[in-house]
Amino acid sequence: SSVTTWAPKINMIVTSIAMGMSTSLIPTMVTAYTLKDWKEVNNKFNQALQILLFISLPMTIGISLLSSAIWSIFYGYHVYGTYILALNIFTGLLINIYMITSSALQGLNKFKTVYLSTITGFLTNALLDIPLMLFYNKIGIPPFLGAVSASIIGYSLSILIALISLKKDCQLAYRETFYTILNMFVPTLAMVCVVILFYQIIPLHYDSRLSCIMFVAINGIVGAIVYFGVSLKMGILKKVFGEKMINKYLKKLTKGK
Repeated sequence: SSVTTWAPKINMIVTSIAMGMSTSLIPTMVTAYTLKDWKEVNNKFNQALQILLFISLPMTIGISLLSSAIWSIFYGYHVYGTYILALNIFTGLLINIYMITSSALQGLNKFKTVYLSTITGFLTNALLDIPLMLFYNKIGIPPFLGAVSASIIGYSLSILIALISLKKDCQLAYRETFYTILNMFVPTLAMVCVVILFYQIIPLHYDSRLSCIMFVAINGIVGAIVYFGVSLKMGILKKVFGEKMINKYLKKLTKGK
């Protein structure tokens, strides 16, 4: 139940991000594809991917680090639930990427690739479930994490097939997105350091739901400020969202100053 029901419910916090983005991505990409404007197709897809990763990557890592407190808020403290959520939340990140790539393929009439990537990922997941659980049990890792690992491998394979197809058939390039992801590691690392520090100085009682809520809230707020602050200083925000949009929101926050 923890693997198939309870943890995926928390994953919806992350996976909900891709739902709105995937619906807005299709019309713009279809328009550019119809006009054979491959440069615009490439720009729109990479921008959507960068925005998605910029938002969902720190959320995923943050939830993974705070898995014990978050699990305690919803279901009460349980050591197995903590392990499962800490790893299973990364399937939420992969589901986001999969939804974006799948939406792009459908918008570009690459339905065969959609079927191929989906079926391949599903079969890989199904075939690896039991072998990974047996292997994890043999080497001393909790065997239920084998099922989560199988899902991660399955989604990763589906995404890889989709990205290769988009690169081959639609001339997409991912160099810019790759370098943006590398730059994201700096603000993400800063956020992780804050969470680790708070674990040392803020008392946390897993039997108290209020204590867990306050701990998660403090880490979430301060972690977000650190992440977005460092990203702004490094110019990542302007690169991902566009200088015009960032200046607009900064003007609102500073009341036009």
